[in-house]
Amino acid sequence: MTQDAFNSIERSYSKDVLEDIVKHGCASVAPSDHTYYYQTNNFFDLHQDEIIGYLEDVLGKEYLSQSLSDNDNDIASWKNELVWSFIECYAFDLTELEAYA
Repeated sequence: MTQDAFNSIERSYSKDVLEDIVKHGCASVAPSDHTYYYQTNNFFDLHQDEIIGYLEDVLGKEYLSQSLSDNDNDIASWKNELVWSFIECYAFDLTELEAYA
């Protein structure tokens, strides 16, 4: 299994941007490649299995259903939230583990 979603995040954002995402979240930082719904929804559609699998591991399966409910079952909003959560969690992993050079 390739990890294209992870590689995409590493290619898209510098260490400084990832650190800002960790500190302030995607809603405040507005990551350039994942700002608008068309961007986040497309990213989710391309990498759905990776994103869901990672978020289940990091945040638990309950997070997925709760976030759908929190978004009033609006799929576009839910996909956006999942992508931003994916980016925030992975940014944390990269910066905390100093795996990002």
